[in-house]
Amino acid sequence: MDKYADDKFDREKYIPKGYILPDGTMLTKKYARYHQDMAERYIAENWANRFKNDIIKEPKDFMLARLDALQVLSCGKPIVIYAKGNNSKVIQDAVVSYLSYGWEELVLDNPYKSFNEYLRTRIINGGFAPYDKRLDDMTVSQLSSILLELENQYNLYIKIEDKENCKKQIEKIKLIIKEKQELQGLSFD
Repeated sequence: MDKYADDKFDREKYIPKGYILPDGTMLTKKYARYHQDMAERYIAENWANRFKNDIIKEPKDFMLARLDALQVLSCGKPIVIYAKGNNSKVIQDAVVSYLSYGWEELVLDNPYKSFNEYLRTRIINGGFAPYDKRLDDMTVSQLSSILLELENQYNLYIKIEDKENCKKQIEKIKLIIKEKQELQGLSFD
């Protein structure tokens, strides 16, 4: 007897529960029973080092935010969950298919795609949502806080490419601060 017999979805292409990865791989209940177990096992087998060194410490969040997976829930309420961002064509097609069968979607903001977004969330919101502001939308004071944090972080990087990326972000924030100050009639050169 099929536990998901009442759920409507394209059974030829998709799954009633589990994860769909951007390359089309599907983690089903044969891989592990619960989403938490699926995420932990998949990460341990494929992404252990990256996960260990990441700011995201929850396996299910890591699947959505870092690996751009689609989480398919059907127990009680058919819903698909994914993070806004660089979703592959596979994920986009799957979402369209599930929605066409009446499933609901939960789209998560994905601020942790970059270190700057992580800093913004941590500094401005104390590490909590809402993820309401982008760098261009911040005040000079908020940008100055992030700039200070980035300048402190710059010295901690070891790899040249990390240092260069951080330096680019520092320059970007300095430019935004300068533009905002000029708009306000202030200049501190």
